Amino acid sequence: MRFAMLAPGLAPHDAVSNDALGMCAALRAAGHEVSLFAPHARGIAEPVLDPHRIEGWLRSADDCVIYHYCVGWDFALALLRRLRARRIVRYHNITPPGFFADWSPGYVAACQEGRAQLDAFAALGCELYLGDSPYNIEDFTSRGVAAERCAVLPPFHEIDELLALAPDARRIPRGDPLLLMVGRQSPNKGYLELIDALAATVADGLSAARLLLIGKLDPNLASYGAAVQARIAERGMQDHVVWLQDANGAELRAACEHAGMLVMLSRHEGFCVPLVEAMAIGTPVIA
Repeated sequence: MRFAMLAPGLAPHDAVSNDALGMCAALRAAGHEVSLFAPHARGIAEPVLDPHRIEGWLRSADDCVIYHYCVGWDFALALLRRLRARRIVRYHNITPPGFFADWSPGYVAACQEGRAQLDAFAALGCELYLGDSPYNIEDFTSRGVAAERCAVLPPFHEIDELLALAPDARRIPRGDPLLLMVGRQSPNKGYLELIDALAATVADGLSAARLLLIGKLDPNLASYGAAVQARIAERGMQDHVVWLQDANGAELRAACEHAGMLVMLSRHEGFCVPLVEAMAIGTPVIA
């Protein structure tokens, strides 16, 4: 049996990409033939094929396409409508567009499109809808997809690899306490509120508190990144915040080990792998 793993994009250390790659490995271990398909990919160790080749690659109606649904994508919707093969929608949730209203018209449009397509994907009658959390799968059960066609499968991840790494603490600051936040700088992640919370913590007498931010700044959200930097300055927190955009796995391991807690003020998550990473290492979590 052949499985075509379809995603709108693939990149290293990305939650959706890790899930797709983990699925590929599990299916191959079970004896199936699997290929990855995406319109663009970077830093992926295995071949990634053009999605337009999927229909020619599938051999029979018993083969299967697993589509990782995380943005609006007309191509994927049209493909699943016309395919004569098994279809699985792997749903990672789509951030409500209102979070981006003040920061990125492009993201507002993309999220609106993605959420607008939920009804169409629900109406496809796919063999299976897989959410990576109960919260996610409600987007399909609430649209009338039968419960027997829905299931929850937590995402594949890189936690085993993380635990196998020797921690590298050379760039990890010291703090009393050291607070840690892991995640890209995005409005739904609550970075502005986190800076306010840090300022209140310092004002309450914990003058040695430090906040370590691990996460990349999305170029499409540059205005939000600038707002975070401005909030740091407004609150006088320049000496209390360290931001690592390029932290590797060994540094993430060290950060979790040195942190007094992971603080996650996100207002919307489909799953939130950093919470599980912190728990696996033994870092207390406030979320």
